[in-house]
Amino acid sequence: MKWIFIINKVAGNGKYKKIASNIVKYCNNKDIDFVIHYTRCAGEATAISLKYKKEKNIIFAVGGDGTVNEVLNGIVNTKNILGVLPVGSGNDFYKTLKLNSDGMIKCDVGKINDIYFLNTVCFGVDADVANNIDLMKMKGIPTSRLYVASIIHTLLKFKFKRLNFKVNDVNMSGEFTTLVICNGKFYGNGFKISPNAKIDDGFFDVYYVDKLPKVKLVNLLMKLKNGLHENSPYVHKMRVNNIVVKTDRNVVANVDGEKYLNNEFKIKIIKKFILVYNNKSLIKDLLK
Repeated sequence: MKWIFIINKVAGNGKYKKIASNIVKYCNNKDIDFVIHYTRCAGEATAISLKYKKEKNIIFAVGGDGTVNEVLNGIVNTKNILGVLPVGSGNDFYKTLKLNSDGMIKCDVGKINDIYFLNTVCFGVDADVANNIDLMKMKGIPTSRLYVASIIHTLLKFKFKRLNFKVNDVNMSGEFTTLVICNGKFYGNGFKISPNAKIDDGFFDVYYVDKLPKVKLVNLLMKLKNGLHENSPYVHKMRVNNIVVKTDRNVVANVDGEKYLNNEFKIKIIKKFILVYNNKSLIKDLLK
């Protein structure tokens, strides 16, 4: 078994050289057979992962949630194991992963149409906040302020989304502030959207929020930040293993931090579908 490191050179504000050096030193000291690959554009991490589809290795996604998602989509239905080395701007899936015990974790995986995901899918104001991060980067906003800047920009421009979704044979339709399907606990760079979510219980925690006046959105977002939103009369929660979302026109969903455009989204959870290698001391050593 080899350790395969797929490093997103764009993530981590140029720290990839130091991280790669740490990887080489660690693996050589531990006599671990390893390979390092680098990516610069979307889709490369999946393509690299697929090269190892007939083997059994630990394939580390070295980047943010988007890199983790790409590696995931390259290793499902193989014997490969996922490793996460969090060096992105959000690292929200890892925030949940590190709350689990060290070792091999049999992790649930979500599937939206033909795409797999580990953390969250969202529609509405929070999806727009996540999707506007790239715009904030283009404007030169510092990494530490990206999410705050994107929230402000989004609230000024936000238009409510009309969604139709079906859960347990019950149809709901209308304009909503947000709809979030959660496998992990966090999204949006640490917003605690699903405080009680578990990555191995076979269920999504689903939240939807009624259409709110924009003046109330800031207060709701602050409650989301601290995981205090579940008692809000505007917030509704369900635990489900599948949901179908339809829209009148194509909308952009945010899937593990990445944009996904469609007008019909069939979403289900696959219980304990992949193995994830969780080793917090290893992460500490490689990121020091």
